[in-house]
Amino acid sequence: MADAIEEISKSYTAATGQKVRHTFAGTNVLARQIEAGAPIDVFISADTTTMDALRKKKLIVQSSVRAVASNELVVVVPNGSSLEFKAASDFLSARRIAMAEPASVPAGIYAKTWLEAEGLWADVKAKTIPLQNVRAALLAAETGNADVAIVYRTDALSSEKVKSAFSVPIEKTGAIEYPAAVLAASARQAEAKRFLESLTGESAAGIFAKHGFGKP
Repeated sequence: MADAIEEISKSYTAATGQKVRHTFAGTNVLARQIEAGAPIDVFISADTTTMDALRKKKLIVQSSVRAVASNELVVVVPNGSSLEFKAASDFLSARRIAMAEPASVPAGIYAKTWLEAEGLWADVKAKTIPLQNVRAALLAAETGNADVAIVYRTDALSSEKVKSAFSVPIEKTGAIEYPAAVLAASARQAEAKRFLESLTGESAAGIFAKHGFGKP
């Protein structure tokens, strides 16, 4: 998402003359910053649960919420790996499984939801390496510090050091969508709304697609 937003922002600045500053971090980290009063104008969440929590606390402009993109989880292994991963049951043969933190990071929560649906979580939990975000999980696979990693499709596409084994069925994770909203405390409400509108335009849709995101 960071790569796509940087590109969208460059196009937005070229068209409007307005500069966009970014704060990139895990969704849970950004939500805590917002709750602490960080001067953020537009928030993009990697799940609807976090956005709903901020909505209940009246920290976002409720009428501004809209989904801007979608994603899916994929299982990746390091290039050159001799391990075969074709289904969830193959995780039983893995020694180290990298994933985002399943207690708080959306990608990790989605991954845990999938493994629970497959009846495997209890058997593989001790093998997991819970990390602060998806890029860290991807890096673990790239460097061989994990036999396999569960990451977003978009992150897998960004790497030449891993190969995708298979995609996780969306019906086992639930829809993975990215809602965006204007912050209620934003001092630049008009500008924030214009930038948010740009995230749902044709130009942004093309950039999201280029980075592997689906339509919301």
